[in-house]
Amino acid sequence: MRKNLSLSAERRESSLLTLLSILAIVVLLCSLVPMALIARFNLPLGDDVIYGSPVASALEKDDSISTALSAAVGVVAEKYQSWQGTFSAIFLMALQPGVFGLAYYQFTPYFMLTALVVSTLLLTYTLLCSILGASKRVWLLIGSVITFFSIQLCISPREAFFWYNGAVYYTFFHSLLLVLATLVLRIIGSKSAWVRAVFAAVGVLLCGILSGGNYATAMVCFELLVCAAAYSIYRKDVRLLAAFGLMLLVFCAGMYVSVSAPGNAVRQASVIASGYTPSGPFRAVIFSLALGGAMAVGWFDLACVVIIALVALFVGPVLKKTNWSFRCPLLVVAFLFCVFASQFTPSVYAATSPGPLRLRNVAYFVYLLLIALSAAYVTGWAQRKFPRESVRLPAVMRWLVTYPVLAVLCFGALLGASLCKKDVFSTPSIVAVSELRDGTAQEYAAARTRQLTGKPQNTGDTPTRESKLLS
Repeated sequence: MRKNLSLSAERRESSLLTLLSILAIVVLLCSLVPMALIARFNLPLGDDVIYGSPVASALEKDDSISTALSAAVGVVAEKYQSWQGTFSAIFLMALQPGVFGLAYYQFTPYFMLTALVVSTLLLTYTLLCSILGASKRVWLLIGSVITFFSIQLCISPREAFFWYNGAVYYTFFHSLLLVLATLVLRIIGSKSAWVRAVFAAVGVLLCGILSGGNYATAMVCFELLVCAAAYSIYRKDVRLLAAFGLMLLVFCAGMYVSVSAPGNAVRQASVIASGYTPSGPFRAVIFSLALGGAMAVGWFDLACVVIIALVALFVGPVLKKTNWSFRCPLLVVAFLFCVFASQFTPSVYAATSPGPLRLRNVAYFVYLLLIALSAAYVTGWAQRKFPRESVRLPAVMRWLVTYPVLAVLCFGALLGASLCKKDVFSTPSIVAVSELRDGTAQEYAAARTRQLTGKPQNTGDTPTRESKLLS
């Protein structure tokens, strides 16, 4: 009799998980539709034009890929001497889609959203399915919710997805970091020497690219590689150490090239002239920890609670089956916090500032992932500390398992309530719908097109409403 009841409960839990995972996927996909529709009105802005002009001019003389790449290299060389040393980022900035024609710039949100969605789901799949052995439904539920909140609750959707120059510098390089983290985990878990070699080769390439990107992401990348190398030493695995050691060497070499650029001094002088005060190394670390603490507390809201609850409820049973001890949870959470706070260190060091909104976007992306990791580790520890027999399932949860439809309604309500963190009408999907309906997107794009093409403007050509989303 008890066996039948247990099987019945498992079926109900399975049904609940299926419904929730389907709902999470549907919500994520539906939220992307308005952002995709408004993308056709997106146009280059500010640094897009500055960095892309040499490439656009070169293409007017010779419309070929080799010409575009050669011109982009020229931009890297010029900026390396006059402004900043982030070579791979500048190369991508110079190749902003608008240089091939204004109409191509509309692909910027598609590209950035795809990069973030795919990389986040790829990493969560590796963690949940490949390492923990969780079902794909658990992965789709957790991964979709984290991705949904990352997109809808980021600090500046415009700079995260629509403005190419800012998005490629931060959002895209953050996505590459998640891919690298996935490769590191795959290398550790793979038993095939051939597979390891292929993943390591791709990882070395990514390390070279990431070393020429923004310094906030570079900090996390460096910490990831150091941890991977340390794990190899702990395991006394020479093959792992060789792979991660090479990746770390390439990354450090690239960072040296980036940091030693003459243009960095020029930019630093400009920052100081603007009224910002740089911090020394020690103060930068202390201030970044304080700033990270303020951000972590300020960003903790219902969305984080939802992620923690989902991890505890659906990843918890999988963690129970592992033989991991989950020791020192406070130290692990503290370490993850330091990783989060380290993203602010370069900006604090250069200008005693939390950095631009686009930097805070990627910090928030990392924040949500670390919230999920912390929740999983603490859940695993709690299961070892407090055996399952001593914990009874709350009556509310029994109701939710018994009536999956009720659970779906509650889950949907929690997702909706999480969007009210600031103002639900400021989330990018709803802003996109609003601006498409009232004509703001069309009006703004028409005025920007006239500015970019040099067509004469009449008094009535200036848009009366500025888009909150389009670049």
